[in-house]
Amino acid sequence: MFTYVKLKNYKSLVDFEVDLTSSKNNPKKMIIIYGENGAGKTNFINAFFTLFETLNTKIHYDKINKLINENLDNKNNLDIIKDIFKSTDYIINDSKTIGSNGNMVLEFGFILKDKESNKDKNGVYYIETDNKNIVKEKLEYTLTKNKTIYFEIDSKKKYINKSLFKEKYYNEIKDLIDKFWGKHSFLSILLFERNDKTKQYIDDNIKKNIFDVIEYFLSMSIHLEKNKSIKIGKISSLKDVIINMDKGIIKKNDEHKLKFTEEILNDFFTSIYSDVKKVFYKKKIKEDRILYNLFFKKRVYGKMIDVNFDLESNGTQKLLKLLPFLLTSLDEQKPRVVAVDELDSGIHDLLTSEILVSLFNNINGQFFITTHNTTILESNIDKDSIYVFNIDSIGNKILVPIKSYENEHPNINFRKRYLNGIYNGIPITSGIDFEDILKK
Repeated sequence: MFTYVKLKNYKSLVDFEVDLTSSKNNPKKMIIIYGENGAGKTNFINAFFTLFETLNTKIHYDKINKLINENLDNKNNLDIIKDIFKSTDYIINDSKTIGSNGNMVLEFGFILKDKESNKDKNGVYYIETDNKNIVKEKLEYTLTKNKTIYFEIDSKKKYINKSLFKEKYYNEIKDLIDKFWGKHSFLSILLFERNDKTKQYIDDNIKKNIFDVIEYFLSMSIHLEKNKSIKIGKISSLKDVIINMDKGIIKKNDEHKLKFTEEILNDFFTSIYSDVKKVFYKKKIKEDRILYNLFFKKRVYGKMIDVNFDLESNGTQKLLKLLPFLLTSLDEQKPRVVAVDELDSGIHDLLTSEILVSLFNNINGQFFITTHNTTILESNIDKDSIYVFNIDSIGNKILVPIKSYENEHPNINFRKRYLNGIYNGIPITSGIDFEDILKK
């Protein structure tokens, strides 16, 4: 779980830091973020996705070169390839603050629970870039009992903790850093090595701890919406659940997953919609494959009708797309980070609030959302989870817990006070006069 985030020259967040811990220094399991449009909410969520992207550049490198060579004459294909398999310079160009002179910095404090000892292990990951390359990278994490430096690499020094690697492989790692670091992060290089070598070879030569960190970062599930037509993000796989819940093709031996997913969807949608009486899949079997399509059995003017899910409203379709993210946050076997931008877009305020209240009591990882739904402020969710983006008169941005203004009290209506501007984070206009606008 993340304990803090520091960003410099990252998109609109030029000098930004947020504490994600409670008064007892424990990471909060839910972070609900408010703020006016353009405050930086999406960019904050995007920082986690950027972290994920930097882990994959070395693995993507060979794929990019191969696909580019095959599509040299098709500029549209080249742009799509570069957008999917992002290189470090592409990530930097997409992330670094426009017109910034200083380097871009992303720093994440985190706590992971050791599976064997069940004890918390603290860590800090730091990555800094100029306009094209990584110029500094550092990881601190618990090795045995105390937090120590795993590695610290920049243009002047390349420190690698020898305790992490067998002596023979240590020299090989240093050679890899000389060859690839800067174009790729050290974590990305290690991830490539793990995928390129046999499991036995990696287990024999590299301490497991460092891959615990990499795997945790990789396991994040993130949903972002650039606009109505472009959505980016990633979802971690869920045991026995089909990720593409509306329709698709699966192997016949995965039919049990489809059945389990059907049961989940039936329970979920029949509990939130009074007119939905049953949720089910229509299936066609072709050889060793199953083609499936989601349907709702609905009561419409007294008649029971089977409705193809494709015909459902945008809000209902958004709920289905978000459901895998919600389920991921409840995973007891593998607690993970889930981050969703504009969770409530197209979904009724009361329904969003009810879903979040239920989630809050059952989350096993850490859940970040951005929202404009103020009814959540009147729910039973601990107000310690509520954060507000504030912008001062010169454009500086801070993200602070709403309780930093005042503690909870039975007589305090947080929603009313937020809408009245007590906690800032709301639009401040000088008045909109359409008649005057049209005259110009």
